[in-house]
Amino acid sequence: MTGKNPPGRPHQAGRPADGSMTRAASGPGTADPDSPPRAVPVAFYGWTACAAGTGDSRADRHRQLALCHAVAAARGWQVTAEFFDEDCRAGYPWRRRPQGRALLAALSGPGRVAGAVAVANPWCLLPRRPVPGGTDILARLESRQVRLVLAGTGMVISSAEEYALLGRLLTGPPCGAPHSGSASRLSVRDHRARGSLPRQPAAGLPRRPGEPR
Repeated sequence: MTGKNPPGRPHQAGRPADGSMTRAASGPGTADPDSPPRAVPVAFYGWTACAAGTGDSRADRHRQLALCHAVAAARGWQVTAEFFDEDCRAGYPWRRRPQGRALLAALSGPGRVAGAVAVANPWCLLPRRPVPGGTDILARLESRQVRLVLAGTGMVISSAEEYALLGRLLTGPPCGAPHSGSASRLSVRDHRARGSLPRQPAAGLPRRPGEPR
């Protein structure tokens, strides 16, 4: 990292209802991997390309946060910490996301704020058009033994195998592999049918930004 400030300004989002700019759980947020589902605190992460402090930015945050709250609540979990990067373009890598870096720091150590991270969709975590090997944020979450909630599909990623499979699905086939046809990219539903992923309320992954239907 250089000494130059990244675009945008750090912003740890709070619930729109109380107008607070920062909201986090009181007390330790560490989740025991063997604890019952209701005991899992969740950290929300989102981003917007809109300028900081604008109505569009607030609308994006509210939409993503509401989706994550709903999915967490459906599992008996609770969003206890919120991180939201404003003025953040889709192509920005993790090192250019101040609140993303703050989230990773908050997930480290015995006093981490949450046992799961909720995002509206996996593209909230990755730059546009990630390449194979360019999904290191998934490895960072897996190494911290954090569950990843993809609110748009209701899917929860938890094991090292599931994180690795998600990375392969998001980056597509390795160099030299065909880019079309059924063999080029197996859907999450295919992998679930083969027992690679646990069943969740919804199947499939959202398309990349700008990817044709």
